[in-house]
Amino acid sequence: MGNRYRLISLLVVAVGALVASTGPALGFTLEDFEAYVNNAELNAAWVPSSNGTEFLEATAVFERELAMGISYNCGLGDFSTVFTYDVAQDWTSFTTFSLMYLGTAGSSSERLVVELRDQWGNYVRGPAASGATQALGWTEYSMDISGWADREWMKEIRIWVEADGSGSGSIYFDYLLLPNAISVDGDTWSRIKSIYGNKKRGQ
Repeated sequence: MGNRYRLISLLVVAVGALVASTGPALGFTLEDFEAYVNNAELNAAWVPSSNGTEFLEATAVFERELAMGISYNCGLGDFSTVFTYDVAQDWTSFTTFSLMYLGTAGSSSERLVVELRDQWGNYVRGPAASGATQALGWTEYSMDISGWADREWMKEIRIWVEADGSGSGSIYFDYLLLPNAISVDGDTWSRIKSIYGNKKRGQ
């Protein structure tokens, strides 16, 4: 998919385009899953491990029309999905990585962890969100990357569903963001929803 950074402002156009902001920018969107036309494209960009499947989700979404759904089986081990940039990215202007996730009531209780890797394989891991796969409302996962010296050569985003209950289920992801603020608060996400919540692809 290549680098799909987009400036989050009151005006956002096609994937990869940067436009002049008409209001305060919230940060850079890393992924909102709107650019994929089918599951094959999603799986080519976000490569899943063998103990689960991933798919484009059009009902359980945080914003706009699409999210990424994952069906996992932690009885077979930890699940991971990996996005690798073609060229290393410079994230030194940002101190926080954030995404939104949504679990399901019938899922086993497993942990969510995000791992970021540089072009040499050095990595930093965020906090473990226990029971993330059972979160019944869209929930923010945020990690402080301010102390990670290698974020100038950022290469890979790895999302883990780690075995806790060692069962199976589903979890959804949407809106990966490098916010301008040190941490993302409810007002920021409310603004994102107000900007994008009712928009269709191409608007």
